[in-house]
Amino acid sequence: MKKFFMLAAFLCAFMLVSTVHAENWCHATVNHTGAWYIDSHSVMLEKNSDGELIFFAFVKQELSDYSREQYRRPNVEYRIFREEFKLSEGLKYFRVGATTNYNFDGSSYSDPVDTFDWDIIPASSVAEYLYQTAYRFLPRHDEE
Repeated sequence: MKKFFMLAAFLCAFMLVSTVHAENWCHATVNHTGAWYIDSHSVMLEKNSDGELIFFAFVKQELSDYSREQYRRPNVEYRIFREEFKLSEGLKYFRVGATTNYNFDGSSYSDPVDTFDWDIIPASSVAEYLYQTAYRFLPRHDEE
């Protein structure tokens, strides 16, 4: 009976962990700062009117050794943050929101939340690859 309860507890814990970490990370790009992913299930439309398209997605950056050294974060394994994207008058923009850092030991901490202004996405940049990857998963309701 004791083994049955232990097995049941293990299965419940396993299901909870799988549900909590059910992200669907899709590779967007890699560069000297790390590997970049979009959670395909997090892509959401905020606005699609008045000639403006605004959407967001959760982004994961697996930091490279260069990033850990450059940003003085030797214990950070990866970061997850909300990134917003905008298409307005033919120009693509982005801005970064709340960020949580995850350490190698499993602990985490959040960076202070600032309000960032929209920045134009440079060609062939990480932001452009993230935009393109997130756009592929943008829910389409009214194709025009």
